[in-house]
Amino acid sequence: MSMKYLIALLCVLYINAAVAGVYENNVKKLVDYDELDENDKMLGFLWKDFNINSSEKITKVIIFISTEKNFLGKWTGAWGSSTSVAPAYWTMTDDMSKSFTTKTGKIMWELDSATSKIIQREYGGELKWGVWWIDCTVFTIDKIVVFTDAYKGGYPDDKEDEEEKAEKISAGVYKAHVGDSYVYKDLGTEKMLPINWSKFTIPKTETITSIEITLSTKKEKLGKWQGAFGSSTNIAPDYWIMTKDMSKTLSGTTDSITWEVTAEEAKALQSQNDGQLKFGVWWIDCGEFTIEYCTIRTDAAK
Repeated sequence: MSMKYLIALLCVLYINAAVAGVYENNVKKLVDYDELDENDKMLGFLWKDFNINSSEKITKVIIFISTEKNFLGKWTGAWGSSTSVAPAYWTMTDDMSKSFTTKTGKIMWELDSATSKIIQREYGGELKWGVWWIDCTVFTIDKIVVFTDAYKGGYPDDKEDEEEKAEKISAGVYKAHVGDSYVYKDLGTEKMLPINWSKFTIPKTETITSIEITLSTKKEKLGKWQGAFGSSTNIAPDYWIMTKDMSKTLSGTTDSITWEVTAEEAKALQSQNDGQLKFGVWWIDCGEFTIEYCTIRTDAAK
């Protein structure tokens, strides 16, 4: 047996080994958001199916989701559970949201001690995960992992993935590495590619003046791009803003495209939370490309 194979085998054994205080439910459930009950968008899972030791208290739950679409996009929803407290026998988190630029993601519920004490796991008790909205619409719940007070570490996926943050490279200039690669023919109908606003920590006192996307390709050159920019906003009813169609011929293997943001647009941008900036690609000659960086400039830039 080669050393490389042995190491790989040991890794698999480690990941699949029983870890104290960790209970997995490999759900493998395909969900179509459009088919959810209009009045109840909470998906239920029986607590008994997790086989949790009755003496242990639940401290954390993580759901693992994935999609065959280009990316999960923005999720909004909540967690809930049966409880032992009358009259509702039910507890529920505040609304939550998280944005993903990837095909896979994790969403976590950390229970405070008071909530942990009242969770009802018997008599048909349920854990519920709500989906008020998710951009990809069709996704798979791969598994749900429950952690209890018996957990002392050792499970490789016990936290949400940390997002790489933008660097402030000078006054009013914020540069974030993106590194997401795309094949144009696989984009389908969703040709607007997301970058999370949460990558950027832009002071509320600064006004965004431009957004620059840096692209690269392994082909001979990027060629002609046609598309647009868009962003989440705080303005009803669409909560969305979008530029007019744009185009640019990119002669090299690396080049940038800029959205010069007007004062009116800047006021609308929802850049302080987990909304998304989107870069539209209606066409690009090279067919395969990577969004390398997103650079944002504000009125504080020199």
